[in-house]
Amino acid sequence: MNKLITVIKEQKLALDIINVAIGCVIIILAVFYFMDQDNILLMSVVLFLAGTINILNGVKRLKSSNKKNSIGFFAVGVIIYFVAASFLAMI
Repeated sequence: MNKLITVIKEQKLALDIINVAIGCVIIILAVFYFMDQDNILLMSVVLFLAGTINILNGVKRLKSSNKKNSIGFFAVGVIIYFVAASFLAMI
């Protein structure tokens, strides 16, 4: 277990692991949403998670000093947050 943790730290894979975990949760919640499309709260949660993935990708790009691409990820993440908030306002 300690070897796995050291590999994650050395390769800087923490953000990638978080992205994969959130992506799996999004897929599961999206399947539940397609079963019951009247559930706006579930769609809002999916959108908030999608925005979080975009912002995390922006953080990852910012750490690799590619500033123009990271600003785009942050902007898309914020737009997705606003769309999710508008879905929550409809409730």
